Amino acid sequence: MRRGRRSRCTSRWRISGLEHFWVIYPGKGRYALTERITVVPAREITTLVADLKAGRLLR
Repeated sequence: MRRGRRSRCTSRWRISGLEHFWVIYPGKGRYALTERITVVPAREITTLVADLKAGRLLR
């Protein structure tokens, strides 16, 4: 886990082999780091999990 105000893309994230990767951070806004990496505020975790369980891929 990394702690900081603004997330940065690491080489491990880029080569993870995952279809999509979500980074949870303590900020307020959702934004894309890359086409396959999305930064999501911690307060949206429950929504993210519910949508993923329902089969909706959020970006």
